[in-house]
Amino acid sequence: MDKEFAKRVMNFALPVFILSFIIFASLENSFAQQNTSKVQTVVKTVKNVDATNNLLTIKLEKKTTNLSITPQTKLSDMDGKPLSFNNIKAGDKVKISFQENAGEFTASDVALILPAQLKGKGKKQDDDEGEGQGKGQGKNKGQGKNKGNGNEQGKGQGKNNQQKNS
Repeated sequence: MDKEFAKRVMNFALPVFILSFIIFASLENSFAQQNTSKVQTVVKTVKNVDATNNLLTIKLEKKTTNLSITPQTKLSDMDGKPLSFNNIKAGDKVKISFQENAGEFTASDVALILPAQLKGKGKKQDDDEGEGQGKGQGKNKGQGKNKGNGNEQGKGQGKNNQQKNS
């Protein structure tokens, strides 16, 4: 009877073991595939800060997107000096590295770009739209009186061809 019992146990246990192994292996693959989204890095203007839910809102591909800030998210300024989430406000420029996972966006790095770090860059920092009046060298397009070699400052409002470099 002991041999009979051992045979029944083996006939039952072996298929259960094999089935369990197959299920475990397939679950492991599905979890691995969920975390394979590519890390993206963008420079954007913060539209909203939700400190209660640890969310930053930015405009991403013409729609607003909430990015989760987790305990693993590295928060710093552009020089690498550590910051807290409370240092980031709506209207700030940030360089954000993030991943999308099942429609959720999670930030891995957020670097606050201080106003002093924006001056004199001479190039567009992000694709957010903005307005303003500039003063600087160059020809004044628009309503104004600027006749000369482009080194004089124009009077009136218009767009400057060149940006002011501090």
